[in-house]
Amino acid sequence: MYNFKLLRLLALAFSLCTPTFACTVFTASDGRTTLVGNNEDSSPSLKTFLWFYPGKKQKNGFVTWGVKEKLPEGGMNDKGLFWDAAALMQEIPIKRDAAKPDFEGYFVNKALAECATVDEVIRLVKRFNLVWQERAQVLVADASGDYALIHANYIIRKSDQRRNYQAVTNFSLQYGTANQEPCQRYNTAEMLLGKNLVSVPLFKEILSKTAQRAIDNATIYSQIADLKNGRFYLYQHHNFEEELVISLAYELKKGKHQTEIKKLFKADRKISGTRS
Repeated sequence: MYNFKLLRLLALAFSLCTPTFACTVFTASDGRTTLVGNNEDSSPSLKTFLWFYPGKKQKNGFVTWGVKEKLPEGGMNDKGLFWDAAALMQEIPIKRDAAKPDFEGYFVNKALAECATVDEVIRLVKRFNLVWQERAQVLVADASGDYALIHANYIIRKSDQRRNYQAVTNFSLQYGTANQEPCQRYNTAEMLLGKNLVSVPLFKEILSKTAQRAIDNATIYSQIADLKNGRFYLYQHHNFEEELVISLAYELKKGKHQTEIKKLFKADRKISGTRS
């Protein structure tokens, strides 16, 4: 029995660093600046998009990103709230609360439309069983610098971590072993966040050092979200020399629309951005 358990632990430790299934999300704040970085990793052949949804009635305006509109990977809203998920290598069975309704599908649009802060997101998700989220761990952050890691079974708050930065990759931060080195991307992001001042150049460096470059699995787009200023820096295919700076407020004024990310990097693009 001991040998069987040991083999399972070794297999898990190996799988956590397998480069064929990866994403990296991280945040930091110094009180004046609050940033979130995100590398989205998948097949380089996939088409990726931005979807913009203006606010209406008492709903926030927001943008989401990903491959399919109904299954976005993440997004940010006009109140400075950010949400993005990192897939887990192994499923964590959900503990359902019979007193709560199940929420079928992705929660990102609901959270961005209805919430402005991490506290509000947590109050909202606690009303439901997040039945889709057995293999995902979400990083949410807001303009104040607050953040949380959310799985269907657990929530880790900034107040639990007692520090102004956090990274998340593809292993559970709730059930991982502190004495292990779970992932090189995680270790790289955590080390750089802990030793440097919060800045866009720092976040770009972390994105570059944690980007995937395999033929079948690579970083297909990256963002640095500036939550206090309502904008995000956009990159594609782990090329951090070409940069677009997108104002969320500007894009929301155009009404509901979508755009393919690769088309934004062509000379004839019509979006609020600049090349660097």
